[in-house]
Amino acid sequence: MTLPLIALLAACSDDAKTDALSARLDKLEAADPVDASALQASIDALDARTTTLEESTSKLDTNASAIGQRVTALERASGNDFWSVSGSCACGVSTATTWLDVSGATMYVSTTKGGPITVWANLSATNVYANARVHVESTDGAWSDDSVGSEGGYGGSVSVVGLFEPPAGDYAVTLQYSNTNGGSGMLEDYAIVAIQLTEGV
Repeated sequence: MTLPLIALLAACSDDAKTDALSARLDKLEAADPVDASALQASIDALDARTTTLEESTSKLDTNASAIGQRVTALERASGNDFWSVSGSCACGVSTATTWLDVSGATMYVSTTKGGPITVWANLSATNVYANARVHVESTDGAWSDDSVGSEGGYGGSVSVVGLFEPPAGDYAVTLQYSNTNGGSGMLEDYAIVAIQLTEGV
């Protein structure tokens, strides 16, 4: 085969490769471009799912905390137990003809069988007559009871003892005050000295 013929065949081969590459390029260019709106919609959907997962995680954390508190309460309620809380209210008091909660003087008790709950508490005040009582109410509002109120002297302290017989359930124990004798002053120190729970049988 002569050299000119070989060169001609090689040139034809290169032209064939070029034509094939051009055809592939034409196909790529003719293909549908990426749909930007569809891509954005997919991104938005992923963002929404991420937000939902974060909210679910937050709810799970909240539920876990509540369950932990409930377990602790049930563990404490497995037999005789005591709780206490104390503090200083420094709350202004004017004439209060109804019983009002002492701010901060609330505790929670759970009982699986029901049974006697005994509460000892005290309260002090300045420049006012402060009466005290203990209010116990189930967290679902289905049961409540109050101790007999104790009347305090002017600018003095008052102690109160309450005995309650609730059914099984979860309860808020709150120290309350009233100022039916008039005057205006301050609540000072308060304490729920002890709560004794004896499970029923």
